[in-house]
Amino acid sequence: MQQIHEEQQIVDALESNDRVLLFKNSTTCPISSAAFEELRAFDQENSTVPILYLNVQESRELSNYVAKEWRVKHESLKHF
Repeated sequence: MQQIHEEQQIVDALESNDRVLLFKNSTTCPISSAAFEELRAFDQENSTVPILYLNVQESRELSNYVAKEWRVKHESLKHF
C-alpha cells in the first residue's frame, strides 16, 4: 500500500498498471478505519494490484481532485 499526496502519483500509477485500487480514508471514521485495516490485510495476501490511499483530512485537495475526476464523492466507503 502506498499513501499518496499528489495527483501525479495517481496518474503515474494508472499509466504503469492495468488496475489500481484507490482508497479514500477518513482518519476520524471508525468504519473507514476498519475498512482500511481489512484493505491492509488484503494487500499483504494479494499484492498483484497496486493499492493507493489518501487520508481525506490530510489531503483535501487531492480528495477533491479524485471526486471531480472520477465523479466519486467521499460520502461512504467506496473503491473503484
